Amino acid sequence: PPTFETDPDVVDAYYSDFISFDVDCYYMPRPYYRNSDPFDLSPKTAATLNITSNMVNIFSAIHAMNPDYVWLYMGFDPAVSDQHLMRNYPYDNLWYFQQEDPGVWLDPAEDYDPNYETWYTNVEGIMGDQITFTLNYDPSTDWVLSFGRPVRYDNGTLIGVVSADVSVETIRSEVLNIEVLDSGYAYLLTSDGTVLAHPDLDPVAEYQPNIFELEFGSDAGQEIADFQDVLSSALAAGQGSTEFTKNGESWILTHINVTNTG
Repeated sequence: PPTFETDPDVVDAYYSDFISFDVDCYYMPRPYYRNSDPFDLSPKTAATLNITSNMVNIFSAIHAMNPDYVWLYMGFDPAVSDQHLMRNYPYDNLWYFQQEDPGVWLDPAEDYDPNYETWYTNVEGIMGDQITFTLNYDPSTDWVLSFGRPVRYDNGTLIGVVSADVSVETIRSEVLNIEVLDSGYAYLLTSDGTVLAHPDLDPVAEYQPNIFELEFGSDAGQEIADFQDVLSSALAAGQGSTEFTKNGESWILTHINVTNTG
């Protein structure tokens, strides 16, 4: 039997008492159960679980090399598993996929369905091998950035999407530790301007300011209007450096886009 983690840091990080790095687990939404039984598998699902049984070895090796990967998982195309199957590592009972709070069950139609989550839908139509990044809210570990890519047969038919999650808090820490000369700093934005990491951002505050408020304060002015143009140009250009004015001083914005972010 698997050994469940008792380290308080692990239990707190995963918001679960049922984490095991010895094995993986599988999940299906209740509307796709047969005879209301999660262990009554369709022939396609049973075959998929059997064929992919060694994925736990790959997932555990990846996690051992980089523990920053909180979850590693794969969702399967309904043509491969008609029960909307998902394999997940490390093992967890995944109660929060079907319950609002422990013992408070959702309506089955509201169950977490991997085939309709953005980490899956942003990736399933991509024909290349590139990694796609998607910002997701995970009910156990809070906000995560998912790194996903499609898995296909040789003829191009989709098998599913394999993905790994890194917590946004981990990314924040890495970004904020970047040293930029004497007075510079780094920050991370989504394409719509949502701030993921910034030295002046309080990630647990109820109100989350935008980048313009963080950089210039709440007073609107020409500097903000000019910076909006700078930011739009930066997003369009992909990478480069641009000069702008903040509080009457000249600053340099050096930027690079993370492409395929969904």
